[in-house]
Amino acid sequence: MALLRHARVYTLAQRFGVPALATLAHKKIHLTQSTARGEIEYARYVYGHTKVSDESIRKPVAAFWATRSHVLRHEAEKEFRSMCLEFPQFGFDVLSLVLDNQEKRTARSETTIGGGRKRPRVSAV
Repeated sequence: MALLRHARVYTLAQRFGVPALATLAHKKIHLTQSTARGEIEYARYVYGHTKVSDESIRKPVAAFWATRSHVLRHEAEKEFRSMCLEFPQFGFDVLSLVLDNQEKRTARSETTIGGGRKRPRVSAV
């Protein structure tokens, strides 16, 4: 699979300090089409072989799955669950992005004219 091949080149380039090769592989990753299961295998490889601090490759992987919950539910639920159990950071990254998007949508809907509450409800502690 081309996606995994580019990911392997990226991680090797990072390991051996060849930034130009890592950049090229990273660009090719974003141009490669794949299936839901192929994307899960790619995510598994990325989270298993890159540093937690490497957001340049990890963040797009999490963002991909955060915006495709319908795919997870219908095509790769079992694989996604396995991935989250194997790499808790992956599950946390995806969940964080989903919740961030939900908060943005909620904030936008609360500020629209004529819709919803005009002032946020103050909770009593």
